[in-house]
Amino acid sequence: MYICQPLGSVLSGIVLERLGRKKSLILVNFPHIVGWFIFCFASSVPMLYLAAVIMGLGVGFVEAPVITYVGEISQPKLRGVLTSYSGIFVQLGFSFVYLLGSLTHWTTAAGVSAAVPIAAVIAISQVPETPIWLLSRGRFEEAERSLCWLRGWVPPSAVKKEFNDLVLYSENIKKLKDEPYKTAENEGVATATDVSSRDSAFKRKLRELLKPQTLRPLSLVLMFFFFQHSSGFTAMRPYMVQVFEEFGLPINAYWVTVLIGVVGLIGNVVCMVGVAWWGKRPLSLVSMAVASMAALLLGSYAFAVISPGEVATAGTRHVASWAPLTLFVVYALMQSIGVLPVPWMILSEVFPFRSRGLASGIAAAGSYMLAFLASKTFLSVNSALSLHGVFWLYGCLGFVGFFVIYWTFSETEGRSLEDIEEFYKKGMRGKIPKKKQIIGETSKEPSINFSPSTSSVVIEKGNGVDSNDEDRMINNTLFKTQSLRNKASKSFSSNDVSNGAGTSTETLDTAFTASTADLQDRMPSTADVSKKSEEAEETREETKVREEKCKKEKAAEEEISDEIKELERTSSEPTTGEVRSGKNKVTDESNAKNVENYIKEKVDVHNEAEVEERTQM
Repeated sequence: MYICQPLGSVLSGIVLERLGRKKSLILVNFPHIVGWFIFCFASSVPMLYLAAVIMGLGVGFVEAPVITYVGEISQPKLRGVLTSYSGIFVQLGFSFVYLLGSLTHWTTAAGVSAAVPIAAVIAISQVPETPIWLLSRGRFEEAERSLCWLRGWVPPSAVKKEFNDLVLYSENIKKLKDEPYKTAENEGVATATDVSSRDSAFKRKLRELLKPQTLRPLSLVLMFFFFQHSSGFTAMRPYMVQVFEEFGLPINAYWVTVLIGVVGLIGNVVCMVGVAWWGKRPLSLVSMAVASMAALLLGSYAFAVISPGEVATAGTRHVASWAPLTLFVVYALMQSIGVLPVPWMILSEVFPFRSRGLASGIAAAGSYMLAFLASKTFLSVNSALSLHGVFWLYGCLGFVGFFVIYWTFSETEGRSLEDIEEFYKKGMRGKIPKKKQIIGETSKEPSINFSPSTSSVVIEKGNGVDSNDEDRMINNTLFKTQSLRNKASKSFSSNDVSNGAGTSTETLDTAFTASTADLQDRMPSTADVSKKSEEAEETREETKVREEKCKKEKAAEEEISDEIKELERTSSEPTTGEVRSGKNKVTDESNAKNVENYIKEKVDVHNEAEVEERTQM
């Protein structure tokens, strides 16, 4: 079963991207249904081998969809807890089957177990697809409904901020030249472009695997799996009954397997709670250290009590036989708290979205190959080193794993998928920041709207953010362009500058529209985007200058008008002695001259100011 699981893991990574997470989860249950029924009705050894092959493929098939689905639907603060449920139910399955095997015939146990995948198919059909996968296919309305469902059947307004963040993340991970995804309207229709681009799409997937942000976490996960399986518990699992009998434990070996299953279940529950409190890294280090110490002590007990090549019998059992039983309980508990579940938990969050399905499948395949090697070599190592040598070897490898994990594993609990991806672009050492600090970022949230008819996204943001990433710079320029367009439109809405502004408004609108269309088309280079942003900024400055000019002209006209009215009012009032002396006419002529000179002076000043402004422009 172990050797067949890697093939199922790789196939699951391929199917996961094409069919989506939900359909993959439904599909992976059918090998389990078929395998259990073959076990139940097997009448020969070849049928048992066939059932083992099918079940192995099914187990390998199920890991990547489960981990990926849970990782993509979870909020950062809940992701660790929810992914730990997988380990809990794995241990629950072990305990359940151990118990059935102790109480009933194995064929009956297989028939009862077949009900589990049938129930899983019914349950999964009632849950939505992940919003991230739907956004990657351009299905925005479905993604929003899915997110509302996953957050408790809430209205869209309640998840607006989270949905905007998901849209931004989805837009950032798309490349300039990407395989055209099928939308809801053309799904199932293969065009000539689609067929001709399949080879290049496969090559792009391989290139994604070779990028640092994928290779670094992949090496981390595979390293984690190596020390998980080399610490001994996985290698020993198929031979637990024989090992327990060889140690001469005080209770029946079959019931010890049930006890170990229950202890493993408790350990996974502790892991689920502990991840939220302490994080994955401390749990991994503590569990690896304590489990390795328990393995060394078991080896020391076997060396002191059990002669090489012999099995503890009633004559060799004594009070100290409770010591190995206690050590086995501690060993199983600590393995289940961190060593066994944590690698599967980080598998759901350390890979970039574009390579998550395939990388998760490869990592799961590597885990099953290591499990096969560990379990296959257990008997040979036991024959060569004796029982005490086996546990000493596993204990020493566990301590080596402790130091490797200490130096290479960074805490991912509470971090967003985007922050984790950005971290592994730069390296593997250090701490992953809980919240990305963006230079120039303001508190104003982006407004993201989508058109169902055109499957287009319109992103609005008050201020752009600076980043070294090319895709982020394109998106930020789009934010700035949209913001400038909104501000310019507001400035031209004033009645004071309505005259002569129509042409400028059209020119500005055309420039902004072209810039936005180019950016949304995801085809221009960084230089083109920067150039368009500079042109938009220049147009905006020109608009502000014209607006100020119009305001100054109006203010000057109002000032001249007020002065004329004042002079006319003054001239219309007759002065004492001048009216009767016949000098009214001379006074009127003098006042008229003063008004004319004043207007001329004001016009000259205004013309000089206008010439100076044009020179500055």
